[in-house]
Amino acid sequence: MENIYKEYAEAKQAIKDLEAKADLMKKAILHDLEERGVKCEKKEFGSFSLVSKKSWKYTPAVEKLNEDLKMLQFEEQEKGIAKASESHYLMFKEN
Repeated sequence: MENIYKEYAEAKQAIKDLEAKADLMKKAILHDLEERGVKCEKKEFGSFSLVSKKSWKYTPAVEKLNEDLKMLQFEEQEKGIAKASESHYLMFKEN
């Protein structure tokens, strides 16, 4: 059973390495699609699409309301009015 801990740590590192490699590849693919003016590239193993996502910047009045909401949520948590749910998961930190 002791070996599973080391294998897990090694697997997490391999995932991190692969994610970094995939991130670089994703940037290259995005650049290629944008440069060619292509919105979708279909391959035998899948399709790659340029998609858009909106981000919103709110007025100071709405930001203030959002802060007020956060404060009210915190107060309900402190008073025990808000109900929490709890989940369990494994956390691993590298040395």
